[in-house]
Amino acid sequence: LFYEEIQKGNAADEALRLAKLRYLETAHPSERDPRFWAGLVLFGEPDGFRMDERTDNRRWLIFPIVLLLSGVMALRFRRRNRRKLF
Repeated sequence: LFYEEIQKGNAADEALRLAKLRYLETAHPSERDPRFWAGLVLFGEPDGFRMDERTDNRRWLIFPIVLLLSGVMALRFRRRNRRKLF
């Protein structure tokens, strides 16, 4: 709910307030108790929050793939050199 309000262009403090109100409107009566929502507070500048439209998670795949390929190549190179010695 909070991030939806941020994407609408609201400042972080207003987005948090609106998200809490929306939560109270849609939550089950047993979950409207303040212990479920009152602990969410904003730290920092309310206008300093910027959210990109889209985050690209593919970049996190590059490192493990490169690491895996490097390991496979190192093992093949090591095995090939052992065969030449014996």
